[in-house]
Amino acid sequence: MSLRPLALAAAALGLCSCVVTSATVDEAPLAQPRVVSDFDTYRLRRVGVLPVLGGEYGEVNNDDLQAALHTEFTARGGFEVVLIGVEDLVGLEPMRAWSRGWYQPRTILELARRHRLDALLAGTVTARQAHPPQQLGMSVDLVASATGQTIWSSSVHLDASEERTRASVQDWAERSVGDVTDSTWEALLLSPRRFAQLAARELARTLP
Repeated sequence: MSLRPLALAAAALGLCSCVVTSATVDEAPLAQPRVVSDFDTYRLRRVGVLPVLGGEYGEVNNDDLQAALHTEFTARGGFEVVLIGVEDLVGLEPMRAWSRGWYQPRTILELARRHRLDALLAGTVTARQAHPPQQLGMSVDLVASATGQTIWSSSVHLDASEERTRASVQDWAERSVGDVTDSTWEALLLSPRRFAQLAARELARTLP
């Protein structure tokens, strides 16, 4: 028998196994994204992460959330991510969304000029409960510097009492820590910093 058919069959089986493995390992993100149809026409090299607005800790005092967004979007975004500090916003209008996803043009243009940015990532806390069971809701908009329009957005709501959130935390712990016990991964449900990291991870996973 010729070895060529056997080789082709083995390659096909190997390809199938890879596809199945990828599908079983990568679960659907918990976040829900929206993206403009011409997203691919925007060249994103440097993106600024703004201080996160909203929540029980005040307008711009969500440092753990901003840091988590910086970390996860650096890892998954394919562009350089720049932290925008509160001091950078002095004298500028706050970055709140207008109707239809538009933001304040002067603020966008000034920040883009100072930091050579192609876009800004604006995050907002929509829900937060620090005591068990933790809850954290976040939405993010990716705003193009050239147009001031939101070209991609995503939102997530994590609830430590819900099975989907708990399963995602366990999967995250097993991937990052390895062999974990129930007490190990469940401890992550009690950490606001880890919860912020999980929210940022789920948001970043929905980038096109």
